[in-house]
Amino acid sequence: MCLIYKACLNLQSGSGGALCSTECRSSPVCKFITYLLDSYCTLSFYLSSACCKEPSTPPSPLWAVSYPQQTVVECLHLFLKPHLPALLASVKHQLTGLKSSAGVVMFNLRQVQMYQLSRLLHDYHRELYNHFEEHEICPSLYAAPWFLTLFASQFPLGFVSRIFDFVFAQGTEVIFKVALCLLSSHEGEIVECDGFESIVDYLKTTLPNLTQTQMEQTIAKVMEMDISKQLHTYEVEYHVLQDEMIEAGPLPDDSDRLDKLEKTNTQLKKQNMDLLEKLQAARQKIQTLETSVENFLSRESKMKHTIRSLEQERAAHQKTIERMRSCLPPDALTDVEMTQIKTGPNGKAKTAAKKP
Repeated sequence: MCLIYKACLNLQSGSGGALCSTECRSSPVCKFITYLLDSYCTLSFYLSSACCKEPSTPPSPLWAVSYPQQTVVECLHLFLKPHLPALLASVKHQLTGLKSSAGVVMFNLRQVQMYQLSRLLHDYHRELYNHFEEHEICPSLYAAPWFLTLFASQFPLGFVSRIFDFVFAQGTEVIFKVALCLLSSHEGEIVECDGFESIVDYLKTTLPNLTQTQMEQTIAKVMEMDISKQLHTYEVEYHVLQDEMIEAGPLPDDSDRLDKLEKTNTQLKKQNMDLLEKLQAARQKIQTLETSVENFLSRESKMKHTIRSLEQERAAHQKTIERMRSCLPPDALTDVEMTQIKTGPNGKAKTAAKKP
């Protein structure tokens, strides 16, 4: 509506045959209006009647390419001239009446629309919805420009003109359909993005670069889709949730919340200091135990080394004894064994008891 309003103001400022200045005719507004009118046969036929002496059939839809731009704008002015006063009066009246509350109304409307789009993704494309939730990407990050400009800020002009046609014919429900179709057709590529920045960059730069085939497929899906009941349900659901939040009572004052946060912070700091002291004591105890374990391991290693040395020495002594035994005669070996029998545990010879 804003573009049409500006275009009407530009057209109404003309006089005589020169309806717009050269600067106005080269402005994006005039070019955009001229492009949008390519699909309307009524104006095409009117242009043909104005430029041809004996028009028989309406000209080609691409009439804006066949005729000078000044002629197109003049015919547009002639076509809209009877309706301009009522149109401008209605627009001015609405702007005057809504100026004070327009910001609040638009904000609330935008919140409802973002909630509806989020619920549509939740119900129809759960994997994509979970992927957005995992990376904390809300619809307002990427879809707000779509709703504010009817996709004109990022998408090709030909695609935008088709959306305008659907909006005039079916209402704002078309915006949800187009957004849902665009996201669903690129769901695989979006899920492959593994970061917040990469997802947002894909939605803002890669997704709007549609080919002609993708445009036609999107428009076909939009024509087949019907989500009016779901949108109404989601709108009612949003308002019910808002009413429940209001009935829950106002939030505490910021000062009270700040005092509570400060008290909680003080308690947490005290607990943190206590835990740090306990942690330091535990670390010292662990260090002492580790030192003790190292000492025990060192002593154990020394004792094992001593045991191995004694075992080797014992084995050497046993071999020496065996060699000495092999060198002694049998009689001497018998005397040695008898001597060992008579020797006590302490290595001293036993004294035989005297008989009475």
